[in-house]
Amino acid sequence: MLTLLLLMLACRTKTGPVDDTLDSGVDGGAADSGAIDNDSGLDGGADGGSDGGSDGAADTGADTGCPPLPWYADLDGDGFGNPDDVSWACTPPLDTVATDGDCDDRDATIHPGAAEICDDGVDQDCSGRADNTCPVIEGVSALKVGELLDAGEAALARPGWGPGAANALGDFDGDGIVDLATGDPAFDGYHGRVLVVPGPVEGVRYTDDTSLYAVTSVVDDAVQLGTRLAAAPDMDGDGSDELLVVSPKVDGADGTYNVGEIDLFHGPIDGNRSSAEADAVLLGDADDGSGAWGWRLLTADLNGDGQAELAVGSILAGGDGSPGVVYIFGAGLAGAVSKDDAVRLTGSGASAGAGSALASGDFDGDGVGDLAVSEPYYDAPGNVCVFNGPVDADRGMAEADTTLVGVQDSEGLGDDLAVGDMDGDGYADLAAGAPGYTGSEGSDYGAVRVHPGGRSGLDAVPLLTVLGESGVLGDGQGGMALLDLDLDGRDDLFISSPSAYTEAAFKGQIDIIYGGGTGTVHESESDRLIQADRNLGELGRSAAFARQGGSVVAVMGAPDWQYDGNEGAVLLLEIPGG
Repeated sequence: MLTLLLLMLACRTKTGPVDDTLDSGVDGGAADSGAIDNDSGLDGGADGGSDGGSDGAADTGADTGCPPLPWYADLDGDGFGNPDDVSWACTPPLDTVATDGDCDDRDATIHPGAAEICDDGVDQDCSGRADNTCPVIEGVSALKVGELLDAGEAALARPGWGPGAANALGDFDGDGIVDLATGDPAFDGYHGRVLVVPGPVEGVRYTDDTSLYAVTSVVDDAVQLGTRLAAAPDMDGDGSDELLVVSPKVDGADGTYNVGEIDLFHGPIDGNRSSAEADAVLLGDADDGSGAWGWRLLTADLNGDGQAELAVGSILAGGDGSPGVVYIFGAGLAGAVSKDDAVRLTGSGASAGAGSALASGDFDGDGVGDLAVSEPYYDAPGNVCVFNGPVDADRGMAEADTTLVGVQDSEGLGDDLAVGDMDGDGYADLAAGAPGYTGSEGSDYGAVRVHPGGRSGLDAVPLLTVLGESGVLGDGQGGMALLDLDLDGRDDLFISSPSAYTEAAFKGQIDIIYGGGTGTVHESESDRLIQADRNLGELGRSAAFARQGGSVVAVMGAPDWQYDGNEGAVLLLEIPGG
């Protein structure tokens, strides 16, 4: 039966218009003319409008001069036909319909307009993308990985300071499963701590859970350890990722107030750690200003030697005018690390904020990583300065190989950055947030522009622009990433907007825009939307994203969320790919 069906399908497709009316007898008239006649008998003379054979039906198609029409095979009977299986006739042949567009003619539940079943990886409505009409993930019950809640410290868990103030995802214990690190800088009178949750993170976990690992400071002062975090992909080749922890309120050895400290912990992290056990310590100095050392952290191979360097943004450094400086430290960091050995990239002007965001990718395809540095406060619109690799010498932002300039005063271009290949051409693309952009009519709430890479580096003309509507897009308080969720070879854009305002509350949300798009789209046109069904307290603060098998794991801070008498939460969500 299967063989017969396949043969029937193979014979159905025609190469051009045909008369698909089947004569079972011999026509009594002259031979037909015009379009190809699909009669099974032989014409014996003039038709005269009727068959001389046994079917007794009037001949149609080219025999009567009517134009043939396309008819599409509808084997599953859902009213939509297979566009690749077409017959031409005046009247519909058996099991055909006039409307095509069916992407699976074996399943009647799959056709244009069909209800999409969320998170099953199947394209029910034949839109070309699975799950594209599944926009809202409602409430806690839909979270696939779990939640980590703050227990008993409600007075300290205020926005930006309690658990979820900073988050990082990485394989910190080397078991191949994504782990969570979350900063809690207000813990214990602002001494701070970082909680490391071994993956898989499932169910409800409280911060007093003894199975969690804590990173704490040995400094008996309110150093706010865990204010900023970063996961560093395996720098020493032992199979586990490293963790970078910022304590912005550490004083200098000479007593200088709040110079800040960065602690590097090599994995595997499979137990409690203190700052005294850090594998490397990078201390700020008076030039870095109060609390600005380690504003952004990035690990990437920036000189082509096959090893990852560490780039540190210090947005108030640089001497007169505090333009900001990015310090690049070589591989093999250990012990007390001196800033004197670092490469320095200095900001363009007073209060430019150089180093507010950092990103690296091979934008020009030469095989060496390039570095993008933002100056969101420079010259009103802001800049993103791109240095082609190798980046191994001191330079000023004015010496950048490419400079992207904001289009509107105070838009803050580069407040957040992300790198990936959104158009699938093999060159890295750069997504740059502009949270202050309001548009020509003042109705937009920020923007994210994706600039494509190419042989000449980044193009100043965006490939894609996303405009905010309900919340501020591109704000560095949220987070962005480019990762291939739908597994089509093009990275997809994740934008976290913790200030998104819906239903009279700042609920926050994460928008997902699939790769391959061009032009301008609004936030409401996002392919996917992760949004709470109630106020979770700026959901999406300090968001981070990581690939785990065929899915993307997202961590979202919700520092205001009230739950069972506790305040503050970190929510994790596994977003199925495909």
